[in-house]
Amino acid sequence: MTLVSVALLLLSALALATQALVLEGQFSTLDHWVYVGKFGFADTGRGKLEFFDTAPNRIGNRDYGDPVLLLYLDKPNQKDYFLDVWKERHALNCSDLVKIAHRRSVTAVRKGAKNEISLNDVRRSHFWFAVVANCKLPPGVPFEMAYHAHFKNEFVSEIFSEVSAEDQGLVILFPMFAAIFLVGIVLQTFAGVVLWQSSSLHPIACLLNTALVLEFLFLTLNAVHWLVFIHDGRGLAPLVVAADFLDAGGVVLLMLLLVVLAKGYAVSFVELRGPYVTIVAMVVCAAVYVCMLTWKYLALDPVLDVYVYRTWVGWVLLAVRLCVLAYFIIELLVTLSVERQGPKRVLYYTLGVFFGLWFLSLPATVVLSSLIQPWTLEVAVLAIYCASNTVAFLVLGFLMWPSNANTYFQLHPPDVFETDLLDYDNL
Repeated sequence: MTLVSVALLLLSALALATQALVLEGQFSTLDHWVYVGKFGFADTGRGKLEFFDTAPNRIGNRDYGDPVLLLYLDKPNQKDYFLDVWKERHALNCSDLVKIAHRRSVTAVRKGAKNEISLNDVRRSHFWFAVVANCKLPPGVPFEMAYHAHFKNEFVSEIFSEVSAEDQGLVILFPMFAAIFLVGIVLQTFAGVVLWQSSSLHPIACLLNTALVLEFLFLTLNAVHWLVFIHDGRGLAPLVVAADFLDAGGVVLLMLLLVVLAKGYAVSFVELRGPYVTIVAMVVCAAVYVCMLTWKYLALDPVLDVYVYRTWVGWVLLAVRLCVLAYFIIELLVTLSVERQGPKRVLYYTLGVFFGLWFLSLPATVVLSSLIQPWTLEVAVLAIYCASNTVAFLVLGFLMWPSNANTYFQLHPPDVFETDLLDYDNL
């Protein structure tokens, strides 16, 4: 049975008690037009939004009439294209913003009632942006509401009906890659035991295993979030944030490993050449990752939902990644200029080809992302990202497997008291 089949069976079991996507919140604001959230409806037919005012007796809400629930489209060059409306919202008054909304979506939020909007569009997947407004409130009177919203795709698999169209593939993608990485961890644990028993458990092997574990945790935490999400419509958002930081740590460690191998450490030399430059480069890279993720979660407008690598901070990270690639290639060429053993030269060429492409995979994905439809963008870029990382760890795991290690590497730690007596080529 394939990993995909196992994941589908697990998801089917968990989906027996699913609810719709749930958005809950409350606000008290002088703005009388308030964004609630968005949902991607699939191209399979009708979608449904149910909305409840869970605190209808708040002061000021009902004295001036019922609020209204509005929906805006995702079609550029139309007057109700939400991203244009959102950017211009401060230049328009509340009544004008309501008039722009999709005319068939304006629904009064009745006190104590379930307010429902049904959507039909089978031509393509589409986003609908939900807003609640009360333009009858006088200036200076706060608009207060506690709300509970359900979004749901109809006529699709029960597993996916509660998941926004652009995220549906993630429900399968993360568990599948987490299972693959779990197999990798088991194999690398076995390899580590074998190397340890032969006194060959070198720090570079530990570095590879640590990076592998961090990537596994990144995938597993995301998988847990989505498995919980299809059950309760909420998920565990803090796990996603933690997962992104773990992924950044895993990628930085992987780049560190590639650079030290390019320098010939544990391959042609027993000492690391230029360690301080390497450390500074990796610290800078880690700092940029932390800055990008902090900005993503604290400063990036969630309404615009822009692919973070297409923002200025993403471009900075890509530039740093390309600088690390240049550093990697330069060190590789320097090492090749002094290495004469055929198998080790093959190792360096293998590292250069496979991991030069790995470094370039992220910039290439960012370029391709401009050609991908928004409702498939997240799944596409994450699939490429996870697949490239999987290949990277697979290649490194193969090269450092115990049966290959003595061909390419000098993994026995040298005796510091008898260094000049050791014949490293035979280790």
